[in-house]
Amino acid sequence: AAAGMGAASVLVSVGYDFPNARWILRHHPTIPSPVGSSWPRLIALVRHAFPLGLMAVLGSLYQNIPRFFIERYQGIQAVGYYSAVFYLTYAGYTVIAAMGNATSPRLAVSYLESPRKFARTVTGLTLLGGGIGVTGTIVSLLAGHWVLSVLYRPEYSQYQALLVWIMISSTLWYMATLLVFAAIAAKRFASQAYLHGLAAATTLAFCPLLIPRLGILGAAVALTSGVAVLFVAELVVVRSAIRHWRPGGRADLPVGFAPALSTIDPASIE
Repeated sequence: AAAGMGAASVLVSVGYDFPNARWILRHHPTIPSPVGSSWPRLIALVRHAFPLGLMAVLGSLYQNIPRFFIERYQGIQAVGYYSAVFYLTYAGYTVIAAMGNATSPRLAVSYLESPRKFARTVTGLTLLGGGIGVTGTIVSLLAGHWVLSVLYRPEYSQYQALLVWIMISSTLWYMATLLVFAAIAAKRFASQAYLHGLAAATTLAFCPLLIPRLGILGAAVALTSGVAVLFVAELVVVRSAIRHWRPGGRADLPVGFAPALSTIDPASIE
């Protein structure tokens, strides 16, 4: 299955993405008629986007690290319970991803125009994402037993505490994801690989300490620690982008690609 997914990505890239990228380089209205091959421009674009590929790998890794430790210390059945409860978070994440996709162009334009306008947009998005997560946390506190019993089976109701911790983690995750969109709009590409690597390292450090003592609840706490680090780090990066804003700060990108790179969707690759 993994090989099939990889092959499909290669086919789409070679058969669709690369030809269209070359066409844009040749026909984009802001690009003068290129002299010679467009490959240097395409290579420059790949170099700028490469950190986002690392971000995708590390983002997937830190979310799955707890499952490896659960299987080792608690067994495969515990992984099933944990995964089932964790899956509920994707209901909110679908909304978050849609928000990020819809506002990416606006974020890119606002960053080019005014740091104050950009900051207002990012603040509103982040608070809205946090509100979605807090709502889920409150529901899990008040009716977690019932939700798990109805959606799965009655025996899942004993994992209400796990659901609460996972929803706390998701609140931070939702806000961090929207900050990732903002950071990409501000052209902070390289930092994303480092920040997601930091989140993975934090989760990896806490899992062997907490899971043997707390079981699958410890996995949720460990994941929350990693996501909290990611949220704080993304917040620092976005604040730094606002503080060091300057007109024409994106001129070092391949000509004609500054707006397009701002709309890369981290949610879709994670």
